[in-house]
Amino acid sequence: MDRLTIVIFMLLGFSFLFMEEYNFRGISLQTANYPSFKVVGVLIILISLYMLLKYTKTKDEEEIQDEYTICPNCKETFNYDDLKKGKCPYCKDVDTVDIEQYYKDNPEEKEKGN
Repeated sequence: MDRLTIVIFMLLGFSFLFMEEYNFRGISLQTANYPSFKVVGVLIILISLYMLLKYTKTKDEEEIQDEYTICPNCKETFNYDDLKKGKCPYCKDVDTVDIEQYYKDNPEEKEKGN
């Protein structure tokens, strides 16, 4: 579930808490007459806060994997984050390739390295 959905869900909870009246297709509902709307609003807000905190926590705790790439021209390897737009700094306009994909496509190169 993405953050936008969670925030919209939270806003729904706040509307249950603070809106006095709902109008839908000509039907009016006075929420002040139903205290359970306030309880539902609080529950929705608490659930959405929990989900928002859990979502943010898991995103922050994810392991950041280094993506290694290789230049198919000069065979140099690089960390993708160190490159400018994925280009080899030595060969200039040559796009680097994910190293795992490169060795899948060129198994003979992997044998040479061993």
